[in-house]
Amino acid sequence: MRFKFMNFKLPPIRFEFLIPLLSVFAVTTPLHASEEQRWQQAIDHAAQAVLAIRVDAPRSFDTGINNSVQATGFVIDAEQGIVLTNRHVVQPGPTVAKGVFLNREEIKLIPIYRDPIHDFGFFKYDPKALTYNKPQALDLLPEAVQRGREIKVVGNDGGEQLSILSGTIARLDRPAPVYGRGNFNDFNTFYIQAASATSGGSSGAPVIDIEGNVIALNAGANMRNAASFYLPLDRVVHAFERIRDGVEMTRGTLQATFRYQPYDELKRLGLSDEYEAQVRAQDPAAIGLLTVAYLVPEGPSDGLFKAGDILLKINDEWVRHFISLEAMLDQHVGDDISVVIERAGKQLTLVLKVQDLNEITPSRYIDVGGAILHDLSYQQARSFNIPVAGLYVAYGGYMLSNELIGRGNVITSIAGHEVNTVDEAEAVLQTISDGERFSVRFFQLVNPRQQIQRVVTMDRRWFPASSCYRDDVKGVWPCEEWPAQLRVSKPQSSATRFVTSETPALQRMAQSLVQVNFDMPYVVEGITETRYTGAGLLIDIDRGWVLVDRDTVPTTLGDVTIIFAGSLEVPGKVEFIHPQHNIAMVSYDPALIGDTPVRNVTFSDEPLAPGDDVWLIGSKMNQKLISHKTTVAEIDMFSLPMPSVPRYRATNLEVISLTSQASTVGGVLTDKDGAVQALWSSFGYQRNNKFGSMVIGVPTAVVQDQLRWQQQAVSSVITRTIASELNFVPLNEARKRGLDNEWALAMEAHDLETRHVLQVIRVEAGSPAAAVLEGGDLILAIDGNVVTTFLAVERAAQRAELKVTLLRGGDIIEVDLQTEPLDGVGLKRFVSWAGAIFHRQQREIAAQRGRDDEGLYVSWIWKGSPAAHYGVYPSGRLTELEGVAISDLDGFVARLNETAGRASVRVKMVSLNGKETMLTLKLDNQYWPAFELRHDDERGWQRAGI
Repeated sequence: MRFKFMNFKLPPIRFEFLIPLLSVFAVTTPLHASEEQRWQQAIDHAAQAVLAIRVDAPRSFDTGINNSVQATGFVIDAEQGIVLTNRHVVQPGPTVAKGVFLNREEIKLIPIYRDPIHDFGFFKYDPKALTYNKPQALDLLPEAVQRGREIKVVGNDGGEQLSILSGTIARLDRPAPVYGRGNFNDFNTFYIQAASATSGGSSGAPVIDIEGNVIALNAGANMRNAASFYLPLDRVVHAFERIRDGVEMTRGTLQATFRYQPYDELKRLGLSDEYEAQVRAQDPAAIGLLTVAYLVPEGPSDGLFKAGDILLKINDEWVRHFISLEAMLDQHVGDDISVVIERAGKQLTLVLKVQDLNEITPSRYIDVGGAILHDLSYQQARSFNIPVAGLYVAYGGYMLSNELIGRGNVITSIAGHEVNTVDEAEAVLQTISDGERFSVRFFQLVNPRQQIQRVVTMDRRWFPASSCYRDDVKGVWPCEEWPAQLRVSKPQSSATRFVTSETPALQRMAQSLVQVNFDMPYVVEGITETRYTGAGLLIDIDRGWVLVDRDTVPTTLGDVTIIFAGSLEVPGKVEFIHPQHNIAMVSYDPALIGDTPVRNVTFSDEPLAPGDDVWLIGSKMNQKLISHKTTVAEIDMFSLPMPSVPRYRATNLEVISLTSQASTVGGVLTDKDGAVQALWSSFGYQRNNKFGSMVIGVPTAVVQDQLRWQQQAVSSVITRTIASELNFVPLNEARKRGLDNEWALAMEAHDLETRHVLQVIRVEAGSPAAAVLEGGDLILAIDGNVVTTFLAVERAAQRAELKVTLLRGGDIIEVDLQTEPLDGVGLKRFVSWAGAIFHRQQREIAAQRGRDDEGLYVSWIWKGSPAAHYGVYPSGRLTELEGVAISDLDGFVARLNETAGRASVRVKMVSLNGKETMLTLKLDNQYWPAFELRHDDERGWQRAGI
C-alpha cells in the first residue's frame, strides 16, 4: 500500500484565496449552544491560529530532497511564537520557511526542532513582527482523543489557505504509516485514524474536537482511500514543554523497532500465564504488550534482543505501551538500563546502554563538487537494515554523478582511507587537489553487500567546497568555505599503442579515431543532459585538434576528456562550436600523449552516391573500434522535429543512410583504403518531450568547407548564413505555385538527378534576411546562378551581399540580401541569481520561435530556490528587474549590485510565445548567492561571486 505526506508542491502561479477572514471567538461555549454553534466557535478559534506554511528546502539532506512545498502549522505559544507542524515539513536539512495567517499577514519562520523519529517539529516566529494579527495559541489535549469522537481538520488542504475537513476517530492503535524505504518513516508509536480525506498541503494541520482542543496532529493519508493518519500528541507535549522552558530535549534509543501485539499473539510467542495476569491487573483495558520487531545491526541492542522478545519492564517499571517506553529511554540517555523480557516462555534480564539519538541524527554536511555528503542517519540505516556508519550521498552533484555515484549511495572509503563520518571524509577530501583523481568505494542502500569502486576527479573549479552545520538558535545552516587550493593537479605525459586489424580501413583509421567525453556542470542553452560520449576525428595532430559532433560537445561550458586507443585519457578544451552544423572542435596538448602513433585523417574528394560500397568505422560505448562493410542506400534531406525548448537542431543538410549499420557512438564512412568519405555523426533531437539521438552520415564536403573557412578566418567569424531554414519542394509543386516552364527547365538542366526547388520554411527573427525573405518563398537562383542544394546556398552565402531570385505568390522577384556573420565562440558567460541560470539568448530562439525580444534567457532553475518558489521558469526570458529593462549580462549584473540590499525584487518574465508576467522574488543570499561563470583564453572558465 502506498502512502503520501500531506506536503503540497508550490505551483508556478499564485493561488487565489477565497476564504474570508473569520472572526476569533472565545473557546468557552454556553451550555445551551447548539452543536453547530459549538463547532463554529471551535473552528473560528482554530482558524485564527493556523498558518499556511510555504517551505523551501534548498539542499537535499537525509530523507528530504531540495524542493518547494506547502503545508500547515498552528500557534501553540503566542508569547514565544512557537508553531507546531510535521517533522517532514520542518525538513531534516536546511529550511527556509514563511507562514501566512488567515488575514494574509506573512511572517518569517525559523526551524527550532525536528524530532529524529516522530513526525513533528517546531517553527518559531517573532511575535513583535506581527502588525495586524495577534493569534491565540491552541491548547494541546492528547487525553481527549477517543474512538468515535467527531473531529475537524483545519488546514491548508490542497494549497487553499484554509480548508475544513470532517471525520470520526476510528482507530487509536493504528501502526505508523510506512512511506517507503529511503523516505522518512515514523515508528515506535501508534497513529490515530479517521476517514477525513486530507490531501496535499494539510500536513501539520490541527485535529480539533468540538471544544476547540487540539487532540492530534495531521500527518499523512492513504492515496487509495479517504483514510487519514494523525500523530498522537503525548510526546509532542513533552517536547514542547521542554523547548518552551529552554530545557535541552534529550532523545534516547536502543536502535530497536517495537511492535504492539495482542495477548492472543503474545501467548503464541511464549507469554506466561503469570505475566499475563500481572499485566492485565496493572491495566485491565490494555489488550497487549510491546515486542521486538527488528534491530539495526551493531546497535546497542544488537546481540541482546531478538525478534519476538516480549518487553515487560525497564528498571523495574512495567512498560505496556510506546509512550512509557520512550519516556524511559529519554530519561536515561547514556545510562545502563535493566530490561526484563520474556523469550519463548523464559524470563531474561538484560542490561543495555541507552544511546543518544541525536548522535545518530546528522546535523552537518559538506558540499564539495556540487555533492551533498553527511553521516548516514538512523532513519536510513533502519530502513535498509545496515549499521549507522558511512558517508551518505544526499545529492551526487557534478563531481560524483559523473561517475554514477548519486543519491542513495553510502561511501565507505575515499582515496584509500576508510571513512565512517563526515569529519573523516572532510579531512581526506581537503588534501585532494582540483583535477586530481581519487578512488571512491561505496555501496547502494538497496544492495549493501555489493561494494563498488569508481575513480572520481576532484572539482574545485565549478563548485566551491564548504562545511555546514545546523544552528537551531538562528534556524539556519552556516557554512564555512574550505581553504582555497594553491595547487592544481597537472596531467602527466604518457603514451599508448593502437590495436592492429586485418581490415585495411580499420587499421588506418584506428590511429585517427579517439573517444571524446564531455561533462556539463550546469544546464545551459536548452541542453538538459549533462554527460556525453562520442567519436572524435584527428584532423591536426600538431595542434591537437579533434573534430566531433555537437551531440558529443554541445556547448562551450564543460570538461573535455579524450581517450586514445581505449587506454590513454587526457584533458581537452573546446576550440569552437559551429553555429549551424553538427560539428565542434576540441583540442588536447600533444605533449601529453608522448610518442603515441597518431595520424591525421585523410579526406576523400570523391562524393558518395547511392549503391556505393563503404566501410563504417566506428567506436562503441566501451571504446572498442569496429568495422562494418555496407552500402549507401540514399542521400536525402535531413529533418529533425522541433524541440519544445529552444536548443541546437541541425537544419539545411543532406545526409547519407546505409542499407545496414552497426551500433556505434559515431565514426566515419571510408573507402576500402581508409580515406574518409563521410562522417558518421550523432544528432540529438527531442520528440514528444523525450530526448534521443540518431547516428547518420554527413558528406565530407560540408565538413571540409567549414574547416577551410574556419582556418582562413581572420576574426572570430567562421561562416556566413542567409539565416533561414530551408527544405525541398517537388518541382511539380513549384509549377502549381506559378513557376513558369522556362525556370522549370532551367532547374531540371541544372540538376539532372533531382526534381526539387528550395523553399524557405522560417527566417531567423532580427536577421537581415527577415526583412526580405518570407516563409514559403522558393529560392531559384543566387547572383544569377541556379541553386538546388543546401551546400550551394551555403557556399554562395559566404559573400556579404547576395541578389536572390525568388518565386513568391506566383511572381518571380529579386531581392538584395545581406548575409549574417556567425562565429564559433559560443557562449562565454553565465550568471546565476536566486537559484536560476541566465545567459544571453541563443540563436535558436530567433531561428525556431521567431522572437528577437530583449532580455536574458533562463536556462535552469534549482528546486528549493527563490526562483522556483516564486515562478521564474526555464525557457522564459527576464526582460526587466526593478523597473529597469535588461538586455545583456552587463546590465543585469549592474542592476543586481544596485538592488543588492533589497529583501525582495520585481522581475518581468516573457514566455516563448510573448506572454508577459510580473513576479516578486524574496531573495535568499544564504543558500543562493549570485555568481557568474566567465571564460577567457588564458585561464579558461572561472567562477566568481557577484
